[in-house]
Amino acid sequence: GANFPVMSLRSDTCDAYINVKLEDATGEHDKKVTDTIKKTLDPRWDDQFEYEVQGTLANKSLNFFVKHRNTYMPNQTIGVFSVPLTGLDDFVAKQGKALEQEFQLMAKNKKDYIKNKDGKHSTVRVIINATRHQAY
Repeated sequence: GANFPVMSLRSDTCDAYINVKLEDATGEHDKKVTDTIKKTLDPRWDDQFEYEVQGTLANKSLNFFVKHRNTYMPNQTIGVFSVPLTGLDDFVAKQGKALEQEFQLMAKNKKDYIKNKDGKHSTVRVIINATRHQAY
C-alpha cells in the first residue's frame, strides 16, 4: 500500500489490514484477512490466499476492504476496491503470468477516491493468479 491517510492521531500513522472476500452474483463469499501492518502510511503485505472456485470465474469478484485496527474503538474502513474475475483464467493462460495491478482506494460509497494529507491517491498493489484444474 502507499499514501494511506493518517488514521491514528496519536502516532500520525495507521494500523492497516485488509479483508479480502471472494463474492459471486448471489452475494455468497469466502473471507480471508491479512496481517495488520502497524504504524505506517505505506503498508506492505506479503500475504498469500488461495480460493478454490468450482466452475467459471464469470460473475465473481475479489472485494478488498482496507481497514484501520483501533485499540479502544471499532475498526475503521480506510477504503475499498474490487477486482472482477471474469476472464482472469484466460488472461493468465494467454499471458503466462499473473495479473499485477495497482488499485486506488475508494470510499465505501464508491464515489470518492481516498487521498492522503498531501492529496496523493491511496493505493494497494495486488497480484492475482488463476490456475485451472482438470476434473477427475
